[in-house]
Amino acid sequence: MTGISHISIYVCDFARSRTIYVPLMKALGYKIAFERETVCFSGPEGTSDFTIGICSVPNKINGHTHVALDADSQELVGKFYEAAITAGAVDHGAPGPRPNYSPTYYAAFIKDPDGNVTEAVTNSSS
Repeated sequence: MTGISHISIYVCDFARSRTIYVPLMKALGYKIAFERETVCFSGPEGTSDFTIGICSVPNKINGHTHVALDADSQELVGKFYEAAITAGAVDHGAPGPRPNYSPTYYAAFIKDPDGNVTEAVTNSSS
């Protein structure tokens, strides 16, 4: 079996980043699996797929993480983007086709307060 088991990113201001990631993950159908010093989101299988946590060395974040999350439709890509922007994320690419990636690639990109880029992507035409 191949693929990614889970992804963890670390942020300097956990509370601020949490206000962005909770709505954008919910827009894609993820639920909070558990929350301690981190917030872990689970996908449809109920596994801990995506986690945000506080950096153990304050103000030492690179901001070079890029995470691409599958979306089932272009509508969900739009919901992801709107939820993130409304919550305070920075636009890094509005929802739309990306034919330079592939003819059916449709995605949106946001940056969190630490400069990490999260993308929602679908290859669905609807």
